[in-house]
Amino acid sequence: MDAPKGFYERTSKYLRDLGIGVSDKVVLVGGIGTLGSRIVRNLARFNFKKIIVVDIDFVGPENVGYQCYHSEEIGKKKVEAIAERFSKYHPWTKIEPYFLEVYTLSSLVTIRELEKYDRLIASSDAVISTFDSAGARATSLLLAFRRDKVFVDAGLGVTRGYVKILKEGYCPICEKVWEDQVRYYTNPNLAEVVAAFVVQAVLYTLSGRAWPSEITINLDAPFSPVSVSEIRNERCPLCSEEAKKVSLEDIPNFLMEKIY
Repeated sequence: MDAPKGFYERTSKYLRDLGIGVSDKVVLVGGIGTLGSRIVRNLARFNFKKIIVVDIDFVGPENVGYQCYHSEEIGKKKVEAIAERFSKYHPWTKIEPYFLEVYTLSSLVTIRELEKYDRLIASSDAVISTFDSAGARATSLLLAFRRDKVFVDAGLGVTRGYVKILKEGYCPICEKVWEDQVRYYTNPNLAEVVAAFVVQAVLYTLSGRAWPSEITINLDAPFSPVSVSEIRNERCPLCSEEAKKVSLEDIPNFLMEKIY
């Protein structure tokens, strides 16, 4: 179904002025909680071809208001709640839900589920990871790197959040990322700001425009809340040539050996 005239008029004009086109692009969002649900909402404001959402959680009372879920959605799978709402109120934004667990050291994910996640990443132009688990973030990066996809890793502390992108000479899942502990609770205002930066990073990177390696947002620093770093680091095993040679079946062993 084509959107009626005027629906994407303002965002389309903004993208045209920047020389950015996304109507043929697919974005995957892994983890749609406090940060991910806001990212999906912000992505839907632009005319992407499709947004794929991946999560294994259900909507609980604690999610209502704090995350982008409504009280009548309690008990539903988060991916289905998001997809159903957008289908109802924004039928011109295609949201494709996948209730799928992503591999971590402690998970019981089968190779079939790993293959499915890999296929979803293969069908995407950009992958956004907001998982609480460092293992799920590592798996997402590894699969995205093997497929040469744009990859954005984002997370929230209590009052500090970050946005990191995979680029030549820089790996977002390396050294410092393990110090950035994603928290169960955070300032929801922080989530709004970080979500906005994530979507902007995707828009710029997909169009080949320059974007920094890291952006840190700190709401406890009102006079300098945003820190931008264009840095380089040594690539970790997840984004090495060795990783591209590992078969999908051997990825769990590779992650255990190289990362955990």
